[in-house]
Amino acid sequence: MKITRIAAAVAAAALAPALFLATPALADSAQRTSASAPAAEAEQMPMVMQFHDLPSTFTAGGDWTQFSLSMENGYDYAVTHYWSHIVFHTTGSTKGQLRFGDAELQYFAGGEWHPLVVEYGDRRFTTHICPRANPIPARDPHFTEWGNCPAPIDAVQPGGTHTLKLRMRFAASAPATRVLAIANDYASHPSGELSTTWFPNRARFSIVPAEKPVQQ
Repeated sequence: MKITRIAAAVAAAALAPALFLATPALADSAQRTSASAPAAEAEQMPMVMQFHDLPSTFTAGGDWTQFSLSMENGYDYAVTHYWSHIVFHTTGSTKGQLRFGDAELQYFAGGEWHPLVVEYGDRRFTTHICPRANPIPARDPHFTEWGNCPAPIDAVQPGGTHTLKLRMRFAASAPATRVLAIANDYASHPSGELSTTWFPNRARFSIVPAEKPVQQ
């Protein structure tokens, strides 16, 4: 795996805030183009991704909420190694940014849930999902999220779909904000290189403050 590919994907995802802050009509149009591309564009999108059951709101201090991320194999060969990178861009908060510990994510594999490393940046947080049933720690403590990449999976034949089962929650300290999630995935290639989805799926949700108890 080449880190340059990771850097390129992260750079592409960094353009998302401009889309998020665009007019609703423009943003919705772009989202429809990404989520359900015309046939002509689909030929250029070998990996078609989609979020499923991602709620429109998360409550700070709330319990786990499950959702999933699917990858449809549009290549003409089977995919046997896979991992995903998700960038969550935040905006609209007047109470600061999300900080370490505000967001928790896990993936399901091998009959149990596994924690994901969450990194925080300027108005965003990110995670790498490597769906191993038995996670392998990274040798380099500075790159723990890459220790499992790429992860071996059951062969996904052309036209088949691989689905990642995920769950997420936010601490009571998380500020109210809007979030744009952008997912990229990486899959095996016969040459040994990792092919990349350059038209990532997008989804939006909001983090809302916990409801205050009603005083009697």
